[in-house]
Amino acid sequence: MENTELQTQEVKLESAQEIKQDKKFKAWAIVGIFIAFSFLLATLIIAGTILYTGKVIVNKIDKIGSNNQTGQVAQTFTPPTLGLNAPILGNSDAKVTIIEFADFQCPFCKRFFDTVFPQIKSQYIDTGKVKFSYQDFAFLGPESQVAAEAAKCAQDQNKFWEYHDTLYKNQGQENGGTFSDINLKKFGSALGLDATKFNQCVDSHVHKTDVDSEVQSGISGGVQATPTMFINGQKLEGVSSFVEIQTIIEKELANNPENIHLTFALSRIYYYLGDYQKSVEEF
Repeated sequence: MENTELQTQEVKLESAQEIKQDKKFKAWAIVGIFIAFSFLLATLIIAGTILYTGKVIVNKIDKIGSNNQTGQVAQTFTPPTLGLNAPILGNSDAKVTIIEFADFQCPFCKRFFDTVFPQIKSQYIDTGKVKFSYQDFAFLGPESQVAAEAAKCAQDQNKFWEYHDTLYKNQGQENGGTFSDINLKKFGSALGLDATKFNQCVDSHVHKTDVDSEVQSGISGGVQATPTMFINGQKLEGVSSFVEIQTIIEKELANNPENIHLTFALSRIYYYLGDYQKSVEEF
């Protein structure tokens, strides 16, 4: 009898433990389901946020690209190239080309002329590494236009750069008479130009179309301010420091296939001479 009661108690105890374990399992199962649901919900929220944000960004880009106010597609610009009659300073076969768009009345262009250009000239133009071309972007008024035309009249007598320098050295108040026809002719006379030919060229505006064409070329190339330079097509706007310009020039020179072949050749020479370390450094 006692054994029967003991067995009954053991069965009840086992049942109670099983029930307790079952409840515990169900509790953990509920927790697991809740965690999984929470993770899923969080994932959906994050995904929805990303999609929404991406849509907003795309919409903004679309609005910028389509010019929301005018409905016109945003313009693409092509870096300008040298024209047939473009004035060139330096080695015409140089691997690096700098095209400057400027206005003879622009004070920032004068600052570039006074401070940065001399360094470019001495280190790169005079050494044959760079060819430099000046293109007119005459937009500051009537004296900008006639000064640009007069410089081209000087170019007809092979003295563009001398006249270019004279204009910047004598720059005065914008449209204040510094670049009047009389003064422009005086500049030409001081440089020893044929006065009759030069004065007639200035008076008849022979090069008005040429100046206008260069301005349009600048606009097509994305020029919006002066000075703006293109170094092998890379645009630099404003008065960039010499270090900035030098960095681009050196990179372009280093990327020149001829320089790469020369470096390889030197490395081979050092190798055969037994200077293995230097051959590795050069290569």
